[in-house]
Amino acid sequence: MGGPLFMAVAFGLIGLWVVLLALPGLRRPPPGCEPIICPLCTHSNDAEAKTCKACGAALKQ
Repeated sequence: MGGPLFMAVAFGLIGLWVVLLALPGLRRPPPGCEPIICPLCTHSNDAEAKTCKACGAALKQ
């Protein structure tokens, strides 16, 4: 149960698990660059947008 093959497989699975847990965090945009979601139509807008591209509603900053 403590042989080299078991240890290699165990560390490989632990490494794969760590990478899979880190992927969602690595895909997020940096803080301050997140898209702004329109509260009326739920359309995603640029971070600098003042009004919604789809419905023209004012966006909260």
